[in-house]
Amino acid sequence: MSRRELSILAVLTGAVLLLTAVMYNIRHQSGDQEYMGTLWLENLDINSVTRIDVTGPGNVPEVTLERRPEGWGVVQRQHYPANVGAIRSLLLDLSEAKLLERKTSDPAQHAQLGLGGIERLDAKGRLVTLHSADGERSVRIGTSPDGRSATYVRNADADQSWLVDRTFTIPEEPRRWLDTNLLDIGMEQVSRMEVVHPDGERIEGQRAEEAEDVKFTVLNLPEGAVLKSEYALNRMASAITSLSLEDVMPASQAEVYLKDVARARYEFYQGYSLEARLFSVGVERYARFTVHLGENMSEEDHAQADLLARHLEGWAFRIPSFAHNSMALRWSDILEGGEEPE
Repeated sequence: MSRRELSILAVLTGAVLLLTAVMYNIRHQSGDQEYMGTLWLENLDINSVTRIDVTGPGNVPEVTLERRPEGWGVVQRQHYPANVGAIRSLLLDLSEAKLLERKTSDPAQHAQLGLGGIERLDAKGRLVTLHSADGERSVRIGTSPDGRSATYVRNADADQSWLVDRTFTIPEEPRRWLDTNLLDIGMEQVSRMEVVHPDGERIEGQRAEEAEDVKFTVLNLPEGAVLKSEYALNRMASAITSLSLEDVMPASQAEVYLKDVARARYEFYQGYSLEARLFSVGVERYARFTVHLGENMSEEDHAQADLLARHLEGWAFRIPSFAHNSMALRWSDILEGGEEPE
């Protein structure tokens, strides 16, 4: 074959290779356009999900959320009520996530996207398994690219990875999934309150019914003592308004801590009272609440107090330190000079 013929053959070969590459890219891009904007998890019925398992690095089970007839609960917290809003938000994000970009299908590259094997101790992201009557579905949630509201994902049983148009909030601690609403009682409902410490120190306060503002008067103010503020005792009452929990402990486990503890007691105009036994576990602050129903309560007030009692029964609650301190006031906290009276 002459040099001229070889040159022509080389040019033709190059043209064929170029055309092949162009056609491949056109087909690939055309195929990509077909799935872009489509749902990542098609046919996911979030209303049929009855359990969610969250697994972390090292294949360690972190959280199990389970739906029972009474509602969603956190299994690691003896099925204490879960934050339904957080669960629904996760399920909606999973069901509404749309494909933005096709990523690697090479398992060796998955770790770069936070999608590597969850059994590795240095794995990133989470494995989320959804259970329903139809079976289970596991997905790997990876990292998010810088500056984008998107996340790398893949089905746990598939190598193909994707970038979807969602970020996912998946707390790894069971307590972060709890319904944190604990008490929501207005100060105007409190008629009387007291705190008694193990050493016998007692502070008693009462609200004047005819008062236009919510101010509590100290009933046993020591002779000659001066309050830092006429509203000094309001701090104790405010502790039970919009009180949130940080974690829960079964009452059976709390019993060992309930000897020689401070007790705060609140009486309400509706006729019932609330007692809080306050204790600490290390730096964490807890309260064990008990509702005492009164006599001659209206049917409505009785029902409301009974509902509160059932909500609090069987648990001790980890509460913010500031709330715990407010319930456990001492004379040194509310008197001028900061000293306990003789």
